[in-house]
Formats: sequence, C-alpha cells, structure tokens
Amino acid sequence: MEEYKGIKFRNIIIEKAFVDNELLPRLIDWCNRLSELGLAPLHGKGSAGNLSFRTARGFVITNSGTDLGSIKRKDFSEVLTIDKGIVYSRGFREPSSESMLHFALYGKREDINAIFHGHYDKLDIPCTMNERPYGTRELADEAVRLCSHDLFMLKNHGFISLGSGLDDAGNRIISKIT
Repeated sequence: MEEYKGIKFRNIIIEKAFVDNELLPRLIDWCNRLSELGLAPLHGKGSAGNLSFRTARGFVITNSGTDLGSIKRKDFSEVLTIDKGIVYSRGFREPSSESMLHFALYGKREDINAIFHGHYDKLDIPCTMNERPYGTRELADEAVRLCSHDLFMLKNHGFISLGSGLDDAGNRIISKIT
C-alpha cells in the first residue's frame, strides 16, 4: 500500500458545521465494527479505510486521517460536489482522500446508497486490472470499471463494498470474510 501523505485534491469547506443525519450513528457503528475486525487497520494518523452514505445533497464520508475505531460525530464531512478536481464540503476538516472514488461510484450507480472501503486483501473477488495511486481520478476510473459488482478489490489497495444501505454494504463484506 502506498504511503499515506494526505489528500491529493483541493478542498473548499462551504459550511463549517457538524454533519447531522439520522444515519450517522449507524455509520459510526459500522466504522467501529470494521476497525474491530481488522478491515480498516491503523495506517499513519488514521485508519486505512473510509465509509460513506448518500444524502440528498451529496454524501457523508469519514474525514481524512480518522481512526475508525475511535470515530466521533466531528469526524465526518458531507461532500456536496466535486468540480474540476475541487471538493466542496460541509464539516470542519478535510473529507477522506478517497472522496473522488466515492463520488465517481455514486455517480455511476444510482442504486448504491453506501460505500465501504477497507484494507483486507484475502478475498477471492473480482479485482481491478491496474494499480493506481490512492486519492486520484485514475483510481476512481479503475473502480468504476468494476462497479457492476457489489464487492470488488482495488489492485493492491483493498476492497470496495457497495450497498443499497449501510447494513447491506457492511454485511456483504462481513459475510465474505466469515
């Protein structure tokens, strides 16, 4: 896995505010569970993984450099849009470095309402052809090529679990490892 050096895009915080959504407590539960299972191990300042769910305005995602095992309400941003490589968000910190990946997948599949990305590589599931650097449009493009599958690997960069909701995305990956 490439050494984490932070986000690779410009982020503009449109509104400094806590993310407030009824699904947030459930997402926190899933962050803790994936961390406990070793699916989002500590890497640098945070966890190697990020989770999100679709909202009416965009999607809520874990912040960059967040430990999923001790995540709090303040550790989320809502990505409102991405335009010309600039991420426009709501929150107090930078959203996950994989915001472009989540944005591309939500844009490609309207039936997907949750995306879980973690780093567990012992899965016999479809895998992208090429390894691409984290946080880039190139990685997002590789993922989109395989998003007809609800569970797939990013070459040398962990798994993606797509779901109609949080429990669907979470249970999909957990059923594969147990």
